[in-house]
Amino acid sequence: MPVSFIQIYQQIKASFWFLPTVMGMAALLASYLMIGLDETGVGQEISKWLPLPVLDVEGSRQILNTIAGSMITTASLVFSLVFVALTLISGQLGPRVLVIFMQDRVTQIMLGAFVASFLYSLMILGVIGTGKNQEFAPHLSVLSAIAIAIVAFGLVVYFIHHMATSIQADAVIAWLGADLNQALDNILLSDTETVGADPMERDLKNELALFKEDALPVPSGRSGYIGMIAYADAAALAKKHGVYIKFHVRPGRFVLRGAPLASVRPKNRKFVAVETGIADCISFATKRGPEQNANFELNALVEVALRALSPGINDPFTAHTSIDHITDSLCRLICGTLKPIAIEDEDGEARVYRVAQTIDHYLDS
Repeated sequence: MPVSFIQIYQQIKASFWFLPTVMGMAALLASYLMIGLDETGVGQEISKWLPLPVLDVEGSRQILNTIAGSMITTASLVFSLVFVALTLISGQLGPRVLVIFMQDRVTQIMLGAFVASFLYSLMILGVIGTGKNQEFAPHLSVLSAIAIAIVAFGLVVYFIHHMATSIQADAVIAWLGADLNQALDNILLSDTETVGADPMERDLKNELALFKEDALPVPSGRSGYIGMIAYADAAALAKKHGVYIKFHVRPGRFVLRGAPLASVRPKNRKFVAVETGIADCISFATKRGPEQNANFELNALVEVALRALSPGINDPFTAHTSIDHITDSLCRLICGTLKPIAIEDEDGEARVYRVAQTIDHYLDS
């Protein structure tokens, strides 16, 4: 998958608008289907089997007016609660933890549920009283709107409970610790992976020394933070053109326009296509993010601990909790084996070399 698509997916995942938009579109589609059932008479026959009264035009209109008004009001309340919580968390624990709440599926589903309920009720409200005699009352559609409203208001109670527990400092720190462990798993060898009987590190100095004698730099076309690097795609690119690539940047680093992103050897080859391919393997961002970068979660935990020890907050127990989770992650890092910086192609030949991040690097952080 192209690295740009992966970055777009990460941005969509951490957005408040995507899931509510999808749920709203699904509600519009469901309203058309339910209205179609009522127009064919199937909905009215089904509603007769339900232990609920059959509503007339005026009763249906009043119910839907009430549901639509209450849904949009509750949605505004949910938005307000979310932004108040984000403000408190940002001030006490730091702005980096906001990424966690942006990715919270419960909040996104809550917003989507109320938006979908409002749109569903609004669409059905528009067809009530239509027809030849202006007596069309979509019974099944109205009953389904009532059921959706009951479920949506039931979610409010769960959402309040969820927000009350998720904004606690210990819960946020545990969340960051789990994300840090997951990020470290991406840079550590799993139980099924091995570096082989003859590791690449043995001749690594000699291989990297070749880039000082016979290599051309690939300059950056823009300034910004490195988001992601598709190392596997870069290895396939290097094999295709018969070259070797050494990256000088890693995810999370800020790069100036014109600064070298990588080096390509041998330099006597035409590397215009390679230069373009390397640019396609690297994504840029306007800010640091958690993609391919365990430093983001680690820095967030460090920032939480430092803020907790500041005179304005003075919460040493939160700092202790942060240190506990940092210790757990560093023990996982020390006990594991880092993936080699040399990345092989399909034939097992080292084609790409990434920036080394040793255990000392994370200990210094």
